[in-house]
Amino acid sequence: DQPRMVGYSYCRTCHAAYQRNRKAAVASDTWQPTGTKITTAKPKVLIVPYGEIMWAAGFLEGEGSFHRLRRSATVYASQTNREPLEHLQIYFGGNITGPRLRASSLGRKPIYSWTVSGHLAKRLVDIVAPHLSLRRQRQIRERMLEGAA
Repeated sequence: DQPRMVGYSYCRTCHAAYQRNRKAAVASDTWQPTGTKITTAKPKVLIVPYGEIMWAAGFLEGEGSFHRLRRSATVYASQTNREPLEHLQIYFGGNITGPRLRASSLGRKPIYSWTVSGHLAKRLVDIVAPHLSLRRQRQIRERMLEGAA
């Protein structure tokens, strides 16, 4: 099960056939992008233990990214190791995608990405933000909370 390279070239005939097949698969609700595995968005645990909150705060302090996309709060992290992202998903929900390789990543490990948005991201921020550094708390205020409707 090899991850595919992103940024490859294609011929018009092959691309047209792909688009027809994709359109039919989307219509029948069976389409999933190649090389991408999307898993459940709901957290598996509703009450997060304090130790897990502290672990998540430390992990997101170093690896996390906090944004507001359109009107939705979004938290993002990427890793070459899937296990920490699965750990976040168990307690905070979200989607894990990957493995994927960038076109310029010859000899590098594939990357997995975890994203949580909307009310789940707001819940995560409410739980984890008090345990983050002042710099990261300021970033969250500037990027996610100010200007929210």
